Amino acid sequence: MDKFFENNTAMKGIAFLIALMLWMIVTLDQEGTAPIRQTEEQLTIDNVQVEAVYDEDQYALMEMDETVQVVLTGRRSLLNLITLRQDAYRLYVDLTELGAGEHRVPVQHEGFPEDVRVTIIPSSVYVVLEKKESRTFPVRIDFSGQLPEGYEAGKPLVSPGEVEVIGPTSVLEQVASVRGVFNLERLGRSGKQEVTLKAYNHQGQELEVEIKPEVVEVTVPVQSPSAMVPVNIELINELPEGLSLVGIHPGTDEVEVFAPQNVLDQLGEISTTLDLSTIDESKTVTLDIALGDHWTAVKPKQIEVFVEVEPVREQLYSNVPVEVRGLASGYEVSFKSPADGKLQLAVKGSEQRLKTLKQSDLKVWIDAKGLREGDHRLPVSVDLPGDLTASPRPSEVEVRISSSKEAEKTMADVEEDEDENEDNKEGE
Repeated sequence: MDKFFENNTAMKGIAFLIALMLWMIVTLDQEGTAPIRQTEEQLTIDNVQVEAVYDEDQYALMEMDETVQVVLTGRRSLLNLITLRQDAYRLYVDLTELGAGEHRVPVQHEGFPEDVRVTIIPSSVYVVLEKKESRTFPVRIDFSGQLPEGYEAGKPLVSPGEVEVIGPTSVLEQVASVRGVFNLERLGRSGKQEVTLKAYNHQGQELEVEIKPEVVEVTVPVQSPSAMVPVNIELINELPEGLSLVGIHPGTDEVEVFAPQNVLDQLGEISTTLDLSTIDESKTVTLDIALGDHWTAVKPKQIEVFVEVEPVREQLYSNVPVEVRGLASGYEVSFKSPADGKLQLAVKGSEQRLKTLKQSDLKVWIDAKGLREGDHRLPVSVDLPGDLTASPRPSEVEVRISSSKEAEKTMADVEEDEDENEDNKEGE
């Protein structure tokens, strides 16, 4: 490598190459910075949209030439830029100072580069402005679709029933009706739908006007078969401690249900629930009647129920006999404790209810089902109306189950037959 750099011929060659490169850089830089003269060209754009600027609340634009031709003159680079960015410019006519009538208005422009000459053909357009006015029209509702078999749509209730129609006088004079369409197949349980309105002429053609409000609420009552159905009040939870239920007195025993006939035929009763834990005194409560499957309505939707309660009282009954249930055939029961098979019963309830309770209404019993001979301790059960509670004293009894005389006789006969069979076998 050292020998290479010591060679004069090699060093001269390298110096020449460096000088050549520097000359080329300078020459190219001078050529790149030299001004380039560009000739002007023309660009023609057809069907350019013209925007109308006017007071749209007061006037309606009835007629106008909406497009014109634009001829642009300028450098190619600017024309290319305009072609790429057509949203950067606009053509418009200013009608803000004009009143109703026919006018010829110059077309103005904005957004074009300053170095581009703009020629608009034609340079003005013909426009017709008409004063707007407002009139009130009643709303008509048409039906589409069909209701299920057995149902019939009643007269629609529209809110609001009249609307304001705004437009040019010549168009308002053509308005024959303002209507909307209610789809019966989308009829929900509420019977309500929001309906969009449109204005039509006598030929049924839609007119371009402004309607306020454009959307109205329409309620369509549905007439369907109905039946009076009894209401069953189901009690849930318990009354607060210290209270006893005297009675439940509904304001009505039945409600009217609207539904297809096949649904009504299978409807026996309607159930609603009363939560006793919310009752702290005698009072009237309101219970909801929920809509069932395939019902269209129920009247009334709520019923009032008077719930009567009283403080709990206790009444003691003595010598109440204990009934034996479920004892198998061939057995008999004798009481060991209490020996007479009778006990005391403390019954709790309202004073009014206890006054009407007879001792014969008390059903005290033990379950001997499946028990065989021997001594048994059994819990005591009590049957009472649902608005009363009872505590047997004692809560358990001791009994002895033994075979009855008939059972013993039956067993003796069986043993005798078995002995005879054995003797017969030996004789053979």
